[in-house]
Amino acid sequence: MRGGLPGIRGPRRRVRLAAVGLAAATLGTVGVARPARAVTVNRVVATVDGQPITAHQVDSYIRAAGQADPSQLGEVERRRALDSLINDMIVQSETENLGMGPSSDEIDQYIDQIKKRNNLDDEQLDKALEQQGLTRERYRQQVGREIQRSALLARKVKATVTVTPEDVQKYFDEHPDEFATAESVRVQHLLFPFREGMSVPEAESLLAEARRSQERLAAGEKFDAVSRDAAAGPGHAIGGDLGVMKRGQMVQVLDDAAFGLKAGEVSAPVRGEGGIHVIRVTERISAKPADIEQVREQIREKLYSKALEDRYNRWVESDLRKSHEIVVK
Repeated sequence: MRGGLPGIRGPRRRVRLAAVGLAAATLGTVGVARPARAVTVNRVVATVDGQPITAHQVDSYIRAAGQADPSQLGEVERRRALDSLINDMIVQSETENLGMGPSSDEIDQYIDQIKKRNNLDDEQLDKALEQQGLTRERYRQQVGREIQRSALLARKVKATVTVTPEDVQKYFDEHPDEFATAESVRVQHLLFPFREGMSVPEAESLLAEARRSQERLAAGEKFDAVSRDAAAGPGHAIGGDLGVMKRGQMVQVLDDAAFGLKAGEVSAPVRGEGGIHVIRVTERISAKPADIEQVREQIREKLYSKALEDRYNRWVESDLRKSHEIVVK
C-alpha cells in the first residue's frame, strides 16, 4: 500500500504514506452515499485520544497510499492500514504538542529543493502530483508532515542510533556483489522499426538499409551522422546512446550481440523486438571487486538510514503509543 510520486524523491515513501493518510483522516465522508453504505463507511473502527476513525477514513488512507481498492483487501491488510493511520495520527499529535509545526517558508524551501533535484518546474510538478491524485495544497501538507517527522527524529531518536566501523565491514563482507563493478558495455544503438502490415519487399528494404548503416559505422563514420541519415531515410530509424549496460539489462538478443563485440565493433543487423537493431560497442568495462574505502561512506549511510527507521518504528510502537489512548473497535 505504499504510494509515491514518479520522479520525485521528496518525502520518504513511508512518510509520504503517513502524510497522505493524515490528510485523508481529516476529510470526513466525501459525497452522498446510499443509506445502507453510509452505515458501513461511517462506522467508527477506532479512536485515538477520543478522536474517531471511521471505515471511510481507512478506505481513503488506503487509496491515497497506493491507489489500492480497499474492497479487495482482507482483514489483516486493513488492520495494518488502520495501525499505520493510528501511528501517523499520534506522531502528528506529538509534533504539534512539541511545537514543531513548519512555517510556510520552510515548506516552500523544501519543495524548491525537490524541484531542483528532479529538474521540475511548477507545471511539471503539478502534473506529477495530479498523476497521484494530489493537489498542490495536499502535497504541501505532506511535505509539512515530513519536516515535522524529521524534527521529531532529531529530537527523540537520532542520538540513540550508531553505526560502527565493524558494522560497515561486516555488511561489506556479506554483500560482495552489491558494490562490485559488473561486466558492462557502452552501447550505441540504431532501431529500424517494423510497421504494421509491412510487406516482404518492404521488410527486405528495411534490412538492406540497416546493413548500409552497419557498414558505415564499421568503416568508422561518426554515429551521429549515420543515425541522422537513418532517421531521415525510408526506414525512419531511431538512434541513440544507450549508455553503460550490464548483462541482462537489454533484451536477450541484444545482450548476446553486445557482449559478443569488442570495443569499436559493430553488430550485424539483429532482428528483435520492434524491428531490426544495429549496435556498436564503444567501450567494454571488466568486472572487478569493490574497494571498501570507496564505498565505506555509502554503506554507513545505508546502515544508518535503516537503523534510524527501525529505531523510529520501535519508538512509535513501544513508547509513543503508550502515551495515547487508543481503542480499536
